[in-house]
Amino acid sequence: MQIFRSIGPVLAILLLTLAVSCQGPSSPQSGIREGYIEYQMEYQADSLRKLKHLLPKKMKIYFKDNNTRHSISDLAGVVEFTHIKNQQKGTYTTLVDVFNNHYKYVEKNNQSSIFFQSRPDIEIQPTDETKPIAGYNARRYNIQYRDKDGTNKNFPVYATEDIQIKGFTDLTPFQRIDGVLMEFQLKIYDLPVKLTATRVSSEDIPVEKFSIPSDYKQVNKQSMKKIIDLFK
Repeated sequence: MQIFRSIGPVLAILLLTLAVSCQGPSSPQSGIREGYIEYQMEYQADSLRKLKHLLPKKMKIYFKDNNTRHSISDLAGVVEFTHIKNQQKGTYTTLVDVFNNHYKYVEKNNQSSIFFQSRPDIEIQPTDETKPIAGYNARRYNIQYRDKDGTNKNFPVYATEDIQIKGFTDLTPFQRIDGVLMEFQLKIYDLPVKLTATRVSSEDIPVEKFSIPSDYKQVNKQSMKKIIDLFK
């Protein structure tokens, strides 16, 4: 079980789904609907200094027809999580590959995710301030909420409407923000991480990229929680 304890923080990042996957293009296309976004991942916890060499540094999101897919794994190659959102079916499927075992868990886009911390008390204040991120104009939103330790948290989030991915924020605490998140931060299992888009590419993505493999064992919510707990 030592290996499980040692990669606990890694799993927290792998679950980011934003969720919730850019040196920007020389001529950004307004209304881009197909391609991928790369994000730089910056860890904001001092306790992670000894583990940073194991944590992923980038995340890439593929998108097409409002569907998204991203895969991310720890650098040791022990575990990989792939998240596929099917906007038409309203589903969000997580594929887990760990020690040659393959599992899948399906959530509804309009339900609270077991992976991401919900914040019903979050305050989102839109502003008129914008800045370019990965070559795209992004609008600033000021975020405020009270953390579980009683401290007030304040930080900006930036989103663009020049990339067309419907429901991009469905499974994040930022559901009331329209557009695609270009710079934001999340806390998953008490592990804070900041993501910043560094590259956006407009290109054809094969539809097979968003298909669900048939050889994964489907598990329910309770079983998926048990799998997650192994890595906490």
